[in-house]
Amino acid sequence: MTRNILSTLAGLLVAVAFVFLIELISHRIWPPPAAISDMSDKEALRNAVAAMPFGSLASVALAWIAGAFSGGFVAAKLSRKAVPAWIVGGFIALSGIGNLMMIPHPFWFWIVAIVLVPAVTLAAARLGAPRVPASP
Repeated sequence: MTRNILSTLAGLLVAVAFVFLIELISHRIWPPPAAISDMSDKEALRNAVAAMPFGSLASVALAWIAGAFSGGFVAAKLSRKAVPAWIVGGFIALSGIGNLMMIPHPFWFWIVAIVLVPAVTLAAARLGAPRVPASP
């Protein structure tokens, strides 16, 4: 039990670090638009996101995918079970969906959050905690 909890925490730390670092690098390459004074103004948010270069948006999607995979892999590898990887991937997916609900993004971002993040989490869980064949 302790191993699973610590593995999950380590995976979350790795996932958040990957997302942070990739987004930090992205902001150096493509500085974010000027600050929006009213975060509840959906139209201003939609216009700001629409004005962002594709590379900037793609790097955020890459950050979510890399975070889910790396954090999930670390969690699964340390615990030798898939459940901690799924917790990490779920955290990244829910964080991404929360972000999408607050800030209007292009439709393909929803695909990343709903399809790709779980897919890379599955890959991380399988690579990090391979199934042991049943004994005859």
